[in-house]
Amino acid sequence: MAVAFKAVLQQLVNYSNMNVAWDINYDSAMASLAKSKMERPILLDPANPTNNVFSASSPSALVHVSQIARDSMETPLLRDVSINF
Repeated sequence: MAVAFKAVLQQLVNYSNMNVAWDINYDSAMASLAKSKMERPILLDPANPTNNVFSASSPSALVHVSQIARDSMETPLLRDVSINF
């Protein structure tokens, strides 16, 4: 569980490259089509593949989230957890 959590935090640290879609509620072809029309970072709404959740975020808020994620990865709980995928 700690590995998965740290992997999510790592994605948030590198948010500018994020490109995440969920294909549980819609097919991957639909998500690919929607993402092809969007600028990164991309975090598609799990219920609506045409909504990039990050598009409503201010740049300063994303920087703040990134810093909190970076700080969280350095806590004793996660510092020694390795991400190998």
